Amino acid sequence: MNTFYVIKDLRDNSYVNIGDDFHDPVMNSIRDAHEFDSEQDAIEYANNHFDYYFTFTIEKVYQITK
Repeated sequence: MNTFYVIKDLRDNSYVNIGDDFHDPVMNSIRDAHEFDSEQDAIEYANNHFDYYFTFTIEKVYQITK
């Protein structure tokens, strides 16, 4: 089982996507969210790339692999 962390914007319940489509960095589906390897990486990314008023949560996501 893999564990990932995603950033969720609490203003509109969207997820942060940092892929090729960065002109729209938030997506409505968790499938489109960028997956960070650690909670600290996600927090640091949000701290470095979003403004002071960005309110977010870090969600832990599990992926079953067999």
